Amino acid sequence: MVQARHILRSLTSEPDPSDARQLHPVPFTESPFISDASLQAGRSAVVILSDDDERPSSLLAMEDAWRDANSGKAELAKVATSDSLLEKPHEADRHAQSERESRRPPEWLVSGIFFDISWTTTFSSLTNNTPITTMNTVLSYAVFFTLSWWLWAAQVVYDSKFYTNDWFHRFMLLAQLGVFGSLSAFTKDFDPFSTHVNPKVSDAVNFQKDQYTRESMLGISGMFSVSRLLLAISYARVLYYARRSSSMKGELRALYINIAVCIASSFLYGLAAIIIKFDLNVASVGARLTLWFIATALEVVSFIWTADAPARVLINHDYVNVMGERVRTLTTIILGEGVNGVASILVMAASAIGFGSYAGGSTATASIIIAFAFLLYFDGWRPSAREARRSKLDFLLHFPLHLALIVLLEALKNTLTTAAFTNTFIEFINRFNNPQGGESIDDANIAAAKHLGIDLKALIAKEQARAVDDWHVADPNLAAAVALNQVVGHILYSILQQYQLVGDVQDEFDTYFNDNTHSRALQDNYATRPDDFTPTKLVLQVLREQLEPALWIPIAGGVFLASMSVLAIVNAWLPKNRYVWASALARLAMALFVALCALAKTNARVWDKITGETAAEYGTNLVPVLPIVVMSAFICQYLLDQLIFYIASRRQEKRVSRGRSQARI
Repeated sequence: MVQARHILRSLTSEPDPSDARQLHPVPFTESPFISDASLQAGRSAVVILSDDDERPSSLLAMEDAWRDANSGKAELAKVATSDSLLEKPHEADRHAQSERESRRPPEWLVSGIFFDISWTTTFSSLTNNTPITTMNTVLSYAVFFTLSWWLWAAQVVYDSKFYTNDWFHRFMLLAQLGVFGSLSAFTKDFDPFSTHVNPKVSDAVNFQKDQYTRESMLGISGMFSVSRLLLAISYARVLYYARRSSSMKGELRALYINIAVCIASSFLYGLAAIIIKFDLNVASVGARLTLWFIATALEVVSFIWTADAPARVLINHDYVNVMGERVRTLTTIILGEGVNGVASILVMAASAIGFGSYAGGSTATASIIIAFAFLLYFDGWRPSAREARRSKLDFLLHFPLHLALIVLLEALKNTLTTAAFTNTFIEFINRFNNPQGGESIDDANIAAAKHLGIDLKALIAKEQARAVDDWHVADPNLAAAVALNQVVGHILYSILQQYQLVGDVQDEFDTYFNDNTHSRALQDNYATRPDDFTPTKLVLQVLREQLEPALWIPIAGGVFLASMSVLAIVNAWLPKNRYVWASALARLAMALFVALCALAKTNARVWDKITGETAAEYGTNLVPVLPIVVMSAFICQYLLDQLIFYIASRRQEKRVSRGRSQARI
């Protein structure tokens, strides 16, 4: 009954002060700056500290350090700022801090996790639709990653400083998500270097592909132009409030530059779209790429050299740390996508016949690399940038680190796919040729085909009938050979399809299965010439393409290690002790060693040991040497870092203990 009365009373009662703070309407737009009244009140609260005043915690720490250094042998000197003035935090900052607390956006908006995941989803669309197989695809990745990473970075830079809890930014967030969603539609077989710029002259077979490529380039240019225009509008809104703030007098130049650069960048992307639309010559490819990178370079240069708004006047005054948190969050999401990629291959392998040592070993290797990449990044020596200019370098240096991570993870995914395919093929051959539990050889053949979703008896009967009725093969022996060729071809095709590896050889398989005039099934004879069997050659072609990116595993691993080393040096600017230097230089040395392992490809004999035997024998000698090298390097570097930290900690403890002993004497 008491509870019922409380419920009835709550239906008509007004909120108490604590609840009222959470019940505030979201304004349409508000200033990203502290109000002039709060700043003026803070200035008037600056006082000289007397001996009886409560000191800030930072000052107390300085005093404690002074006592430790002087062992209490002298009186504590008064510590003050250069002008002998200190602010009492509870008075000087009370007004500004109170305004920040009341107007700060909620954590779910400040963290930007939704925006970061949306960006990752867009790039995942590229990795899923454009597998790394050749140098051209690697360069295509680099182009798209450069453009999309800076699209994310420029928005993060703005949000970290000027994001406010209003409807304007909610609408902008929706618009940016719309841009990312639209970009995802243009990532299938992304090839910015394609010279097929005029689909009208393409043949019927390639028309659809060339038309999509052209529309993709047009759509990407248009979406980037729109995104830059949206960012220019956001900065113009900041400029409006800055002109009304007395604390921003003399600080407007940077905002004018940001607006001008965003408009210029939008114009350049728009010009690229016009060129794609109306210039159907091959030279337009270079012009479009040039405009893309000039637009990006303009924004990067502006970001580096343009001064930031004073932190003391911003609602988001801690933007340096926020930018650091955002790049760390994105790193975590990218690593998570790597885990997701490994899991997707495992699902396909688990549903296939058998799951043997090749797939298991490659899975373990990829998982350990991802785990130690995470540990090296978050658990290694990487001090955070504490100054705005240095934080910009820290932010930009994450570009090669993120690119290296994505290439590394995609190359590992390819290697794992190849290992799983090899495992499935070997298990199929073993099951096909080895009867179990009193089976006949025919029963073993049928059982093996079932694991691939193939009814072997029905397929043989169908292909025998097609050879006579559809292919008009009168010779019974030739008809039997054609039927056998088709059956074996369907088995190989089914295994490729299970791992989504058909890709570029789909047309060749279609011709082999369906073209009774030009098909090689009429000339092949799997029973007598298995080494000269067309579907086998197509499988080997796919395997070679899948193994080609293995070269990028040590290169990407080396760039990742080197990037973290440079980050540690830049953020410490320059390291002030030998242990930081030891960790950074060890990572550089390990990065060089790992990257140089890629030179094994220049030695035909060594590379044949890595990939040649795999192609020649369907993977029976598959040894993922390069992933194992990177895995070993990551483990060794992490253990070496921990050893350096242990030595540094022990020596520090001894120095402190020695100092305390001397103080007692």
